[in-house]
Amino acid sequence: MELLSELVATELVFQGVLDQLPPEKLCLVFVAMVFESRPDRGGGDRINPKKFLGKTVGRAERVVEHIHRRERALGLPEASRGLDWNLTPAVHAWATGAEFDEVRELTSASDGDIVRNFRQAIQLMRMVGFPLTSPSTDTPPQLTTVGRRIQVAVDPLKRDLVDAEWQLRIEEEEGDEEGYFV
Repeated sequence: MELLSELVATELVFQGVLDQLPPEKLCLVFVAMVFESRPDRGGGDRINPKKFLGKTVGRAERVVEHIHRRERALGLPEASRGLDWNLTPAVHAWATGAEFDEVRELTSASDGDIVRNFRQAIQLMRMVGFPLTSPSTDTPPQLTTVGRRIQVAVDPLKRDLVDAEWQLRIEEEEGDEEGYFV
């Protein structure tokens, strides 16, 4: 995950792009912030994200383009990259309860790339959502609501093999059965 994903996420929050999105659609946007297609290794699928997010795609793209313009105006190298929507069908399937085998059929990205990007999106959601709901801040109610929805959006992504803790528990159980120490 690039450091500037946080900048993009923050701007999307403060520009109101995420205000009305339900948790499963928030998952789509957060994965688009961290995913980077790798045509040489799969994941370079071309899809139409508007099928899943409608006008939110254009609003989000305009925010990112504004960031790029500001970076250029300040003489900064274009450090933040655009949103990559190419994992969107797989994210949507996973966030709405599909099994991993079904998700795998929706993208040419490797299993490892899928899991890694879902985990990175979860990390970014936590980094953005937590401060908005922290009792020690004077966050406006609208942003607190968005922060809570972002926190709730972690759950549809963080399950089965994407959940590192679940994976460790499974490995621990298998190790115990075989007499290994974990």
